[in-house]
Amino acid sequence: MVDASDANDIVISNLMTRISPQLNIPRFSRDQIQIIGSIGRGGHSIVHLGTANNKTVAVKRFKPLRGGLAAEKVDAIVQNELRLLARLRQSSYVVQVIGYYYEDLLVSIVMDYAENGDLAEYLRSKRLSGNWSIKARICADIAKGLSEIHRKNIVHGDLKACNVLLDKSLIPKAPSFI
Repeated sequence: MVDASDANDIVISNLMTRISPQLNIPRFSRDQIQIIGSIGRGGHSIVHLGTANNKTVAVKRFKPLRGGLAAEKVDAIVQNELRLLARLRQSSYVVQVIGYYYEDLLVSIVMDYAENGDLAEYLRSKRLSGNWSIKARICADIAKGLSEIHRKNIVHGDLKACNVLLDKSLIPKAPSFI
């Protein structure tokens, strides 16, 4: 008889062997990633600031632990997110996936880091106060990004200022689709 934790181990193990061949996404070993601190939280994950191969990255960690999400649900969430991100690799308006790794029952996606954080916080900081030309360009870029996403027959489903990240050049990026 297989207990629940063994079943989670099996599902996560199956997930990780399927990712890279299907989507051509590099797999990191855990020792290639250094976690610095938490920078955000999503519905199914916690996002951390980290480094991978001396590059600053965002690390989205999914937790299929007892009392949390079932491993099968995490499998579906991670597969869906990686599939969508892989389809949007050519977009300048989507946070790019760099790779993935796993540790125990913790699944993590390594992504580009958006240095200026989310649009809602950036606007609240008043750093763009009165600068309507940059605000208009950000809005136009969001529309271009949505157009690219829609051309791939993908619907974001949760577009709002806190779900739009800004890189160092204030280019808006969609960070996820779940």
